Amino acid sequence: MTTPGFSGVLKLADLDDFITPSQECIIPVKVDRKVKAGADRSKSMEIDEGRSSKLQKVEITLSDCLACSGCVTTAETVLVSQQSGPEVLRVLTENFELPEIRRKLVLVSISNTAVLSLAAKYSVGALEAAQRISGYFKTLGADLVCDLSVAEDLVLFECQKEFVGKKQAGQVPVLVSACPGWVCYAEKTHGSWLLPYLSSVKSPQQLAGSLLKKPGKPMYHITLMSCYDRKLEASRPDFANDDQKDVDCVLTAVELQQMFENESKTLLDYDPIELDPIPFSNSTGAVEQLSTPRGSGSGGFAESVFVYASQQLFGITPDTLNYIPGRNPDLQELNLEKDGEVVLRFAVANGFRNIQNLVQKMKRKKCLYDYVEVMACPGGCLNGGAQCRPDQASQSRELLAHLDQRYKTELPTRPNVESNPNVLSLAKGMSKDDLHMQFHAVEMTPNALNIKW
Repeated sequence: MTTPGFSGVLKLADLDDFITPSQECIIPVKVDRKVKAGADRSKSMEIDEGRSSKLQKVEITLSDCLACSGCVTTAETVLVSQQSGPEVLRVLTENFELPEIRRKLVLVSISNTAVLSLAAKYSVGALEAAQRISGYFKTLGADLVCDLSVAEDLVLFECQKEFVGKKQAGQVPVLVSACPGWVCYAEKTHGSWLLPYLSSVKSPQQLAGSLLKKPGKPMYHITLMSCYDRKLEASRPDFANDDQKDVDCVLTAVELQQMFENESKTLLDYDPIELDPIPFSNSTGAVEQLSTPRGSGSGGFAESVFVYASQQLFGITPDTLNYIPGRNPDLQELNLEKDGEVVLRFAVANGFRNIQNLVQKMKRKKCLYDYVEVMACPGGCLNGGAQCRPDQASQSRELLAHLDQRYKTELPTRPNVESNPNVLSLAKGMSKDDLHMQFHAVEMTPNALNIKW
């Protein structure tokens, strides 16, 4: 019997970001043959010579399911295994053994969020952590180690222009697509219905890759990120040209920590070396190492686009930005008023609880937002699934608050991208194909486990 008195929205409001196993989940789980068929795995008893003991409860976390259409597919598993610490060591060793004229140029792009995670893990400053990471990769044979600041600004600038055009055409809301976990979810769960609302601007990782892989010297491009799903993003067929991928290998903060530990070392065992200028930048001035855009630790999309759209569409330059807290800490709203009327509604929505509610509102045509910065991980990219773990699981919230504070206070904030002559100069020489990507709706594959009989 259907329980009366509850709407779908109310039910969704109580969701959290832990996904329990269900009949549709087909991630392989080893089942002891002694378990009685049809028994509840979380409560079933193993019978052994008259003695009984509880079986260990099956736990499947969000990281298992981000890129899932019913399961993490074999193809995706293979793609991820091709991007690992051992693979980097193998490639760089082989590259170093080649004659110099045949060697590939090895470039490493590092993200601020991953650097902050390692800085917190080893109790050093962010800039020192970045320079020691540079020193480590240089010992492996890397030629250049750069941050992603120029690529981030190019992405933000294109997002600004994209939104203004869509707002004027009435094609809102626009949903940020820089998070690969969110993109996988949209493609595999909601398909062609939701995809037109996604911003088609590439993520900073992929934009940097496509610019670096212009015709020239063969290159091996490594990125250091805070998210395992960046590996899946780098493996998309769209981001390859003539069998050459824009990003060859994605490493994460926790994997880099493991690489140190495999050598019985820490980050502090490597000498600091300054980051290199980004090869495709037109700037001739000093390199502003490890700076950030204004706004959230996930790239500041909402804040950057909000300020630009306020100026371009309504001639208003907001003095201060007042975020309105939502139902939970991962939902915030940002509104612009003119003559007592709200003319722009923006939001930052992190975590699948808020994503589900957002999608439901859109389906019911009750979504009032013009633009939403969407990230799959609660807390955004600073809390990425591949960041270094705290010593105790109970310290996760404290660590996120610590990283967020350091992001806002320790890293220099770059000026607005639309006033950066380097960004404007680079953007003029780029085509739409350079800056934008395509999405692909994925059809669910029927199988016996996800058929409700």
